[in-house]
Amino acid sequence: MRILVYVLLFGIGANACAKGTSASDGSSDADTDVDTDADTDVDTDANCDPECGFPSTCCPDGACYDLSTDRTHCGSCGAVCNAEQECVSGMCVDEGSVCDPACRPPDECCDGACLDTSANVHNCGGCALECDEGEACASGRCLPCAEGPCGAGESCCGGRCVRLASDENNCGDCAVECESGLQCDAGVCLCGGAACAAGESCCDRVCADLQTDLENCGDCGTVCAEEGGDGCTAGECTCNGGDTCAAGGGFFACQPGISELCCAGGCILVDDDNCGGCAEPCARRDSCFASVAWPCACF
Repeated sequence: MRILVYVLLFGIGANACAKGTSASDGSSDADTDVDTDADTDVDTDANCDPECGFPSTCCPDGACYDLSTDRTHCGSCGAVCNAEQECVSGMCVDEGSVCDPACRPPDECCDGACLDTSANVHNCGGCALECDEGEACASGRCLPCAEGPCGAGESCCGGRCVRLASDENNCGDCAVECESGLQCDAGVCLCGGAACAAGESCCDRVCADLQTDLENCGDCGTVCAEEGGDGCTAGECTCNGGDTCAAGGGFFACQPGISELCCAGGCILVDDDNCGGCAEPCARRDSCFASVAWPCACF
């Protein structure tokens, strides 16, 4: 009897525990997972209106920039070069370290200029590598001058000692030649001590505009008066704005009765009344003779 009671009590307790466990499982099986997959992405897409044209790129500030050249957006939006740099092909580089157009070998870009560092005494073997006074630069190496040692104020150019301050074939630096008519003055090519303006040429140590100069029309030494003209237009001698008058021929520059003078009324023949110039007659009993020089002369 006592055993039967224990069995019954055990069965009831076990059943109650099973029910309790089941209820507990049911209440603790709620979904407590937290959704941490919230969209935290920031929309960095820029919107430019109007749209950027090639090669510009639209940056987040809503403006278009050329990322290959813009110092404040170099290579990418917001990439700023420092004050001593410039933006070249999307990279920040030191100013003067890039030449435009690019140098062709063996030249190197030094301070913005293309130089042959294999033969430049101021940049021998590289930029700013200067040879000692009197030395030559050969194959990028500083060597004693073949004609040296050079004296004070001289430099070695092509194996010769020269004065860069006055040598017209090496003016200011080796192999810097002054143009025709210019002189090397203190290392600078000048015309009679002065620098000619743009478009001017140096003629007999004087700056002249070959497009308009009556004494140097089209070329140095071309005098329009000797060519039968009174004006110089676009480098061509003219008479009253038209064609020049007839000049002498062959050996004679002046031939009375053939040669013409450009006067106010147009072209007139050279004669005794117009020999040395317009309305310049020969003296009494003299005549205007053919001559090899201009103007004509009376004898």
